[in-house]
Amino acid sequence: MNITLSADESTVTTPIAAWNDHVFHRQYAFTAIKKLHQSTDVILREIRLLESMSVVIPEPSMVIRAVEIQISSRISFWDASIVAAAENAQCQAILSEDLNPGQYYAGIPVINPLLESFTLKGSK
Repeated sequence: MNITLSADESTVTTPIAAWNDHVFHRQYAFTAIKKLHQSTDVILREIRLLESMSVVIPEPSMVIRAVEIQISSRISFWDASIVAAAENAQCQAILSEDLNPGQYYAGIPVINPLLESFTLKGSK
């Protein structure tokens, strides 16, 4: 699967997307059913999409890297952990509304998915 991320003038096409939370699929399904009242077809389609993404399991070396990123980038440890996970998964972009859009952390650009100019197009 290729995912194209676009915000303003920056566009990134990446064959990898990653989650650093192994319970995300279950949480999404629970929320979609109980709180969002989404149809079964939508829920199953979204879970299949999530299935195609890599899961990053934190290792001690990633925690060390997160501390290094926290110090060098002057961001919170939790944000630095996300950057370290993205770096580990060789992601080409980080989607975040918390980090500065357009800024690079560990060589990875940040794109704010909440901006009006943001688009996400998936293809197989």
